Amino acid sequence: MPSYLINYDLRKPGQNYDGLYEAIKSYPSWAHPLESFWVVVSETASTQIRDNLAKHLDKNDGLIVVKSANSGAWQGLSKDLTDWLKKNL
Repeated sequence: MPSYLINYDLRKPGQNYDGLYEAIKSYPSWAHPLESFWVVVSETASTQIRDNLAKHLDKNDGLIVVKSANSGAWQGLSKDLTDWLKKNL
Protein backbone atom coordinates (compact mmCIF):
# COMPACT_ATOMS: atom_id res chain seq x y z
CA MET A 1 0.00 0.00 0.00
CA PRO A 2 1.38 3.46 -0.83
CA SER A 3 2.66 5.84 1.79
CA TYR A 4 2.22 9.62 1.74
CA LEU A 5 4.32 12.33 3.33
CA ILE A 6 2.28 15.09 4.97
CA ASN A 7 3.78 18.40 6.02
CA TYR A 8 2.03 21.56 7.14
CA ASP A 9 2.48 25.07 8.47
CA LEU A 10 -0.20 25.95 11.01
CA ARG A 11 -0.07 29.72 11.01
CA LYS A 12 -2.72 30.61 13.58
CA PRO A 13 -1.21 30.33 17.08
CA GLY A 14 -3.57 29.04 19.72
CA GLN A 15 -6.01 27.51 17.23
CA ASN A 16 -7.33 24.04 18.02
CA TYR A 17 -6.09 21.66 15.33
CA ASP A 18 -7.29 18.46 17.03
CA GLY A 19 -9.57 17.73 14.05
CA LEU A 20 -6.54 17.74 11.75
CA TYR A 21 -4.59 15.35 13.95
CA GLU A 22 -7.56 13.00 14.28
CA ALA A 23 -8.10 13.06 10.50
CA ILE A 24 -4.46 12.07 9.95
CA LYS A 25 -4.74 9.29 12.54
CA SER A 26 -7.83 7.94 10.77
CA TYR A 27 -5.68 6.43 8.00
CA PRO A 28 -4.86 2.69 8.29
CA SER A 29 -1.31 3.28 9.50
CA TRP A 30 0.55 6.47 10.38
CA ALA A 31 3.69 7.86 12.01
CA HIS A 32 4.45 11.30 13.40
CA PRO A 33 8.26 11.55 13.23
CA LEU A 34 8.56 15.36 13.45
CA GLU A 35 6.40 18.16 14.82
CA SER A 36 4.70 19.15 11.56
CA PHE A 37 5.49 16.02 9.53
CA TRP A 38 3.50 12.80 9.30
CA VAL A 39 3.56 9.69 7.13
CA VAL A 40 0.35 7.78 6.39
CA VAL A 41 -0.25 4.52 4.58
CA SER A 42 -3.37 4.52 2.43
CA GLU A 43 -4.85 3.52 -0.92
CA THR A 44 -6.35 7.03 -1.07
CA ALA A 45 -4.93 9.44 -3.68
CA SER A 46 -2.85 12.40 -2.52
CA THR A 47 -5.53 14.85 -3.69
CA GLN A 48 -8.17 13.07 -1.60
CA ILE A 49 -5.91 13.08 1.46
CA ARG A 50 -5.28 16.79 0.92
CA ASP A 51 -8.98 17.52 0.60
CA ASN A 52 -9.79 15.49 3.72
CA LEU A 53 -7.16 17.28 5.81
CA ALA A 54 -7.81 20.75 4.35
CA LYS A 55 -11.27 20.73 5.96
CA HIS A 56 -9.47 21.16 9.30
CA LEU A 57 -7.23 24.08 8.27
CA ASP A 58 -7.64 27.82 7.88
CA LYS A 59 -7.05 29.43 4.50
CA ASN A 60 -3.74 30.86 5.73
CA ASP A 61 -2.36 27.42 6.75
CA GLY A 62 -0.10 25.49 4.37
CA LEU A 63 -0.35 21.77 3.52
CA ILE A 64 1.63 19.41 1.30
CA VAL A 65 0.82 15.73 0.61
CA VAL A 66 3.36 13.78 -1.46
CA LYS A 67 3.33 10.12 -2.44
CA SER A 68 6.50 8.45 -1.17
CA ALA A 69 9.07 7.22 -3.65
CA ASN A 70 9.82 4.28 -1.32
CA SER A 71 13.19 5.61 -0.30
CA GLY A 72 14.36 7.89 2.46
CA ALA A 73 16.99 8.82 4.98
CA TRP A 74 16.64 10.30 8.47
CA GLN A 75 18.50 10.96 11.68
CA GLY A 76 17.66 11.39 15.33
CA LEU A 77 14.45 9.34 15.38
CA SER A 78 13.56 6.59 17.83
CA LYS A 79 14.06 2.93 16.99
CA ASP A 80 10.28 2.45 16.80
CA LEU A 81 9.92 5.27 14.26
CA THR A 82 12.93 4.05 12.31
CA ASP A 83 11.48 0.55 12.14
CA TRP A 84 8.07 1.89 11.05
CA LEU A 85 9.63 4.05 8.33
CA LYS A 86 11.76 1.19 7.02
CA LYS A 87 8.67 -1.01 6.82
CA ASN A 88 6.29 1.55 5.30
CA LEU A 89 8.29 3.84 3.00
